[in-house]
Amino acid sequence: MKKAYHLINKTFEKISKVCLMISAAVLFLVVALIFVDVAMRYIFSHPIKGQQELAELGTVLVVYFGLPFATRIRSHVRVEPLTGMFPASVRNVLYGVLDFVITAFMAVMAVMVFRQAVNLTATPGNATLILRIPNFYIYFATALGAVLSAVEFLLDGIRYIMEGVQAAGKAKLVEGGEV
Repeated sequence: MKKAYHLINKTFEKISKVCLMISAAVLFLVVALIFVDVAMRYIFSHPIKGQQELAELGTVLVVYFGLPFATRIRSHVRVEPLTGMFPASVRNVLYGVLDFVITAFMAVMAVMVFRQAVNLTATPGNATLILRIPNFYIYFATALGAVLSAVEFLLDGIRYIMEGVQAAGKAKLVEGGEV
């Protein structure tokens, strides 16, 4: 069981890094596009057609492809006023359970977004207003990002549970005076 977890974890570590690179590249392109558009708009009085659409679509990709790596390195937002009072073992198990709940939410969201993407492929003319980019592309990318995030949250939940059990074992040894 532990061996399978480590194999899956290593595989998703690589996938999360690729997602981070995609997210960073898209963020760079969005920032560059906005910068050039501002220059074109105010210096040459000629804005870039469809810049806002591309920036919006890029932002969706940045979020959904950045989340798996943020989950992996545990840098997502977490408010800890109550959980900080618990011992490490309880806190880690609680975080693990919360990660399992988020995993379920992300999985449901991925399925719903995927279904919407499939529906949009059958809807002719369903595209962005200016550039006429079919909407289903961004929906499929969002569903993929949500699936990868769900797996990362699941792996993170397992890591938290393992850390909680390990912390409880250490606390028990300290209580028993065997350390």
